[in-house]
Amino acid sequence: MRGDALSLVIIDKLPFTSPDDPLLKARMEDCRLRGGDPFDEVQLPDAVITLKQGWVA
Repeated sequence: MRGDALSLVIIDKLPFTSPDDPLLKARMEDCRLRGGDPFDEVQLPDAVITLKQGWVA
């Protein structure tokens, strides 16, 4: 929908990967070992990409 017909989009759930996912756990641990922030550097970017690609529950 384009134009004035659509004025608001509400996203009630962000598409975060399950914290039990083994690949996510490994990536987060690697990030921690490098001194990074796993949420900002792994989880959030993944959720943003999934959302931009048109995630559907």
